[in-house]
Amino acid sequence: MSLDLCVVVYESESTVTLVMEYASGGELFDYINSQQETSDGNPAGLDEAECRHLFRQLVSAVQYLHEVTTTHTC
Repeated sequence: MSLDLCVVVYESESTVTLVMEYASGGELFDYINSQQETSDGNPAGLDEAECRHLFRQLVSAVQYLHEVTTTHTC
């Protein structure tokens, strides 16, 4: 799963529009919950390397939005 889905950015004097690639994999939450269960039946979630990679992408995207004073919703 990857979060770097921005295809192109259009800017005008009053707006910035991000054209995003379609992510057929669904929501990140659902992806995390769909991972294999551990031997005791608890959800395994993501391994540390994948979690770190996705977290860095999310933080980088939010940081960029803040730098260009763009609003976002969580």
